[in-house]
Amino acid sequence: MEPREKAAALPESAGVYLFKDAAGAVLYVGKAGSLRSRVRSYFLESRWMDAKTGSLVREIADLETIVVDNEREALALENNLIKRYHPKFNVLLRDDKTYPYIKFTAAEKYPRVYFTRRIKKDGSLYFGPYFPASLARRILQFIHKRFMVPSCTVDLTRDHPRPCLQYYIKRCQGPCVTGLTTDERYAEAARDARLFLEGRRHDLMKSLEERMATAAEQELFEQAAAYRDLLRTLEDIEERQTHWGARLPAGEAVALVGDERRATVRARRVRPRGGQGLGAHARKGIGAHALHRRLIPPQRPRSARSGRPRSCRPGTAGRGRRLPRVREAQGRPLDRPRRPGPRAGRPRTPRRC
Repeated sequence: MEPREKAAALPESAGVYLFKDAAGAVLYVGKAGSLRSRVRSYFLESRWMDAKTGSLVREIADLETIVVDNEREALALENNLIKRYHPKFNVLLRDDKTYPYIKFTAAEKYPRVYFTRRIKKDGSLYFGPYFPASLARRILQFIHKRFMVPSCTVDLTRDHPRPCLQYYIKRCQGPCVTGLTTDERYAEAARDARLFLEGRRHDLMKSLEERMATAAEQELFEQAAAYRDLLRTLEDIEERQTHWGARLPAGEAVALVGDERRATVRARRVRPRGGQGLGAHARKGIGAHALHRRLIPPQRPRSARSGRPRSCRPGTAGRGRRLPRVREAQGRPLDRPRRPGPRAGRPRTPRRC
């Protein structure tokens, strides 16, 4: 089958496509939200005017596609395939840099978490990739604040005279100084951070409930209160995701396509982008137009002279001048000439220097 015919039979799904030459070598790797629309566009004669696209199409002998669940997975898969095959028509993403990951140094005595773009075989655990990069940084801040697992570069194999600033602002337990924490306490915090990164939040919440009850029985009320606060934070995160999936019809979608002989079922879960609280708006039952105005409020016009927002009162603009629509509503003509002043028609006296 010719590549043009294969492109016409592709699904309307997100994925990654690979163009190959007659020898089977990969020429180009790309991603698409719709494989059929994207790949078919390469075989339009209007695209051949571009030198790069024309040279690529002339060498294409076969194509291969990989269907994924969403565009973010396609973005990560495209990055991995470009680094594996190094296609000659791909200019970007050919270096050793990649999308951000969170590195968990599980091989150390006191594990720490880092923001990284390079994956190494050093015994550490890598979680990601994260899109955008700010999401990985926000997760690291949450781990520093709630689990007190640091991202410092201090040598923890030797003792230090005093802790750094992160200990005093409650972002680290201070394993670099003897007596500030114990190995068991730090290992417990590192295990909780690992469960959180792995997505095992139900197991983490169950463990926190047991430890909170044990600390309350032993009358360690400050420690029990810390477990309670962390447990409430995790419950809030779970509640947001539950409301998003339960209230919005598009939160969990199941599609069934088939005929009398065969059928295909596909399920997809939609999550809010960038942590925006869309579920809070959806719970109030507002319409699409009201939701758009709430998420993207209209901008008030600004004055060209001062840069301040103009007044939003009806019938006023700038320094209290009435708009024409208000004059028309009051029954006055819009083109009525102004009343002449007391000095109208008199010659202007020149100023004396």
